[in-house]
Amino acid sequence: MRYLIGILCVLLFSSLHAQSSKEDLIQYCEFLTHQQVDSLMQYFHPKLFEFISKEELTKTLRSVYGDSSMVVSLGSPKKINLKKSFILEGVTYEVLTYQFDMNIMFADTASEASSFEFIYALMKAQYGKKRVNKNESKESINVLVDSRNIGILDPNQKNWIFINYKSKKDPILGKLLSDKALKKL
Repeated sequence: MRYLIGILCVLLFSSLHAQSSKEDLIQYCEFLTHQQVDSLMQYFHPKLFEFISKEELTKTLRSVYGDSSMVVSLGSPKKINLKKSFILEGVTYEVLTYQFDMNIMFADTASEASSFEFIYALMKAQYGKKRVNKNESKESINVLVDSRNIGILDPNQKNWIFINYKSKKDPILGKLLSDKALKKL
């Protein structure tokens, strides 16, 4: 009986943990979608700010969001899945996958025709032809994006932080995560 109660507690704790990471991921994506740059900062790995200051990153993101020739909007994440979870030295790591829609609108396709075609070709190369559609009459490109993030919950932080996870060989990952954590991913 004690064994069953123990298993039940572990399962309950694990599902609560997974819910929390998913909720924080949704909140993080909402801040991205609504371009709330200051609110985004709490979801970035603290070591990132050793390479670029918060102020410089904030300024860069505001500059990107403020570009009037091209507007990028992101949909809310869907199909969120927890692929892997482990605890290492008191820190919880999770690999989360999800999809979202990205819409790129151009202010004036006539003057930016080469940019429009270049971005369209770039998106097809990166995400595949079946996931990228262009609508020349609306001057937009729609992309279905599959994304993978590493969620990290450190007891010293109030919320999950997220790192885009393309490959273990990504040089930024090596600077943000320990070798032990990278090996477990």
